[in-house]
Amino acid sequence: MTVRRKTLLIVAITCLGLVTVLYAASRSLLLGGFIKLEQASARENVQRVLNALDQNLSLMDRFNYNRSASDETHISMSHPTPKFIGSMFGPDGAGTRGTRA
Repeated sequence: MTVRRKTLLIVAITCLGLVTVLYAASRSLLLGGFIKLEQASARENVQRVLNALDQNLSLMDRFNYNRSASDETHISMSHPTPKFIGSMFGPDGAGTRGTRA
């Protein structure tokens, strides 16, 4: 084996060892930090989505409550009962807080 080939073999083995050591070091030092950052970001995004869904559900419940109350009022107006009239104007006819001007 010539000196040139021995030198090339030594340089190739040294480069391969250096690449292996640098890969192992970067994987252990850097990757752990990036994984933690990514998990924290994912948790934050999931919480943001849950809050948005909760807000949408709350708004739909409020809309449903308001619409069902006005639908019931509309149905009751076509066939008024004493109970309905009392709920609208109060038991003494003076009105309720919502119907007073």
